[in-house]
Amino acid sequence: MLVAQIIVDVPLMQTDRPYSYLVPESMQGQIAIGMRIHVPFGKGNRLLQGFVIGFGEQENVRKLPDLKSIAELLDYE
Repeated sequence: MLVAQIIVDVPLMQTDRPYSYLVPESMQGQIAIGMRIHVPFGKGNRLLQGFVIGFGEQENVRKLPDLKSIAELLDYE
């Protein structure tokens, strides 16, 4: 499975590390580094804007059972 590294835009928090999110199959041919996306963040799964900064492969998703998926692409170019 493809995993994206995302920096989230949280005005009240200083988030200084990327978060990992699964890339749904329907987005895998469209997503690219630098794109803005919406991701569920925190316990309430509030949708926040984020930026894709990298990718990796997750061979065994069972290691990270709480890994969330990207909700929506905001940029297509």
